[in-house]
Amino acid sequence: MRRVILICAAALLSLLAAVSCKKAKKSAEMSCVAFEISRSESVADVVKSQVSDFTSLPQSDDFTLSLYNDGGMVWSGNFSDWNTLTPLVCGDYSVVVECGRDAGEGPDKPYFKGEHGFRLTSDTPLQTETETASLANCIVRYEFTDAFKKCFSTYLFAITTGSDNL
Repeated sequence: MRRVILICAAALLSLLAAVSCKKAKKSAEMSCVAFEISRSESVADVVKSQVSDFTSLPQSDDFTLSLYNDGGMVWSGNFSDWNTLTPLVCGDYSVVVECGRDAGEGPDKPYFKGEHGFRLTSDTPLQTETETASLANCIVRYEFTDAFKKCFSTYLFAITTGSDNL
């Protein structure tokens, strides 16, 4: 009799373990993501220019990558330190890539940024997300014609911003 009770208890425990394992798999499906950074040379303003007219484009390894989900920041660090084999719980995420500091405008202070949201699913073992980073602050450039330079031998321009940091 005791043996029958032990066998029934073991069968019941096995059944409970199988059900809880299936629930755990359903609620915590995992997948991985690889990131690529596409850098944009476009500067949209009154005149269309290229970033290379003013400064050089940063390399992908110069960027900081930050990954967020509904719970907050999941990971943040140098882009080159991201491990594409890091398992993540499937769901909605947003990625932000930045290079430089968003501390204000000024000479030699380019700031590049890109961000977007994506859904990580278990359908793809390694999902690839491409983020386009473009210039996120302003560039001012003065160019004068020869006629202007002949007419005005000296001239002075002042630039001010909301931060008064120029």
